[in-house]
This record gives sequence, structure tokens and C-alpha cells, in this order.
Amino acid sequence: MNLLLYRMLAAVWRRIPIPLRWTILGLTHDKLLVGVSGVILDGQGQVLVVRHRFRGPHPWGLPGGWLRGGETPAQGWQREIQEELGCRVAVEGMVFQGASRWSLEFILVGRLLDGPLRPDPGEILEARFFPPEALPPGLQPDHRLAIRRALARRLQEPYTADRNVVGQRGS
Repeated sequence: MNLLLYRMLAAVWRRIPIPLRWTILGLTHDKLLVGVSGVILDGQGQVLVVRHRFRGPHPWGLPGGWLRGGETPAQGWQREIQEELGCRVAVEGMVFQGASRWSLEFILVGRLLDGPLRPDPGEILEARFFPPEALPPGLQPDHRLAIRRALARRLQEPYTADRNVVGQRGS
């Protein structure tokens, strides 16, 4: 396209009301689910893993879920921990980021602020701390990688709940 056409399109775009712009963008761009889960270690270095009712071939995984509109990864993970396990978590960092055609995934690391665990039986069949060398079969492969990263270097990079991390790639 030539520069004149871009200028004309930009002039028209700027005159479109913002809600209509969002509608146009929503209709013309891919939709993504954004997942967030996290590594929680207890005082003995064991990892909290949950057996989820709705997960298929890999029923065991790190606790977490899907972000809601307007949530940061930290806020979404804190909400999911409260909903699924009945306790609060402090976010200490991020250890994994991944993407597929339909989703983005952030895996954080944190610590429990209170307890005991009170799993929601509608979603969580079991919640247990496992020694890192004895994680259950059926654990999601990317979660196994995130656990190794969390144990190896505890934090990949400094992270705050207000920082936008979209676009960064995990190593």
C-alpha cells in the first residue's frame, strides 16, 4: 500500500468511535485464552500439585486457571488460588511463559500466605505437596519444566503485578 492510502485509512480510523474500533478489532483478530498457574513450595521444598477434575490426559498440574478481562497474571492467579484452594498466595516471580495458536500461558512462583488448603471439590479432586523428585505421573509437561526452573533459580526475573510482561519469551 502506498503512503497516501495509509494516511487516508488512519484519518478514517481516528474518526470512528472507540467502542466501534474495539468491535472491529475483535471481529478481525484472533481470540486468545490467557492461562495462569504457579509453583508453590512449602517449607520443606515440596511442590503443591493439584489433580483437576476437568483436565484430560494430564490430570495433575500446578494450581491456576484462566484470566478474566482486566486481570494481570498475578491477580488472576491469586483469584484462582482463592477459588480453588480457599487460601491466599503471594506472587514472587515468573518462571515460564508459553504460547500456542489459541492461548498464552504464564507460570508464576509464590508462597502461601495462609492455610490450610480447602480444595473446591467441584474442580479439584486432590491437592498435595510432593517432593520434586517424586512428582505424580500425569503431570503436565510444561508444569514439570516450570517446577525445575523454579527450583533451579527460584525467579527467572523480577516481577510485579503491575508490570506488563506480554511479548517476553521464556528461555
